[in-house]
Amino acid sequence: QGDFRGEKTALVLVSPTSSPDFSPEKEMNRLSHLLAYTLAAIFGLTGHADILLVCQNGCQYSSIADAIAAADDGDTIQLIAETYEVDASISLQGKAVRLVGTTDSSGAPASIIDGQGSVQIFVCDSGEQSSTILDTLVIQNGYSPSGPSGGGAVLIDSTSPSFLNCHFIDNTSDLWGGAVSMIQNGAGPTQPTFTNCLFHGNAAGAGGAISGGLFVEPAIATCTFSMNTAIQGGGLWFTGVSSTTVSNCTFSDNTAAAT
Repeated sequence: QGDFRGEKTALVLVSPTSSPDFSPEKEMNRLSHLLAYTLAAIFGLTGHADILLVCQNGCQYSSIADAIAAADDGDTIQLIAETYEVDASISLQGKAVRLVGTTDSSGAPASIIDGQGSVQIFVCDSGEQSSTILDTLVIQNGYSPSGPSGGGAVLIDSTSPSFLNCHFIDNTSDLWGGAVSMIQNGAGPTQPTFTNCLFHGNAAGAGGAISGGLFVEPAIATCTFSMNTAIQGGGLWFTGVSSTTVSNCTFSDNTAAAT
């Protein structure tokens, strides 16, 4: 475990049907572990940045937050195909890391980060830039109570992280941004990017999926917004002076009580 550099790793593939307790779920987890360890060995032997593997049992780390704390700029934090329940908000700590999940047989994200209906899952307020990447994740059941910031799943404050191929599902904020709230309280610009993401079933007072405050400048491309609800802005809601780019996105069945 830890740094794989300089180690020789032998990979043995075993036919899944030879195991008496074979099941599709167990096989997916086995393949996820195998893929992550393979990538770690390859990157280690070629002298690149480390891959930190996170799972409930048998990995380097069982906590996403602990893996982020241990990571250096340029590292990848690899999740397997399982559900990670969080009971406290996770900070990306301003690090240039890639937090990446795995996919199922259809290519959809299979690494689920679940706020259990009580936690704002990610907070990006520590200088994150475009090199802070969240990739191929399901981010669900996050919650933000009434307050000045909002963001049931993610709060972005004066930072510019990148989100790729992420699914934001059933997140709730009592005020702003059911899934994502973007604000500008610090010196740095708020210029996050969302590419090929899905926002489904999120709810808020304003901005069922995404909300943006003064001076935010997000870029949202090839994303899908469906069945998000709010009092204002069922899908998106921005206020004041902001510069938002939305391109090649699909909106369906989003609802707002006010016009």
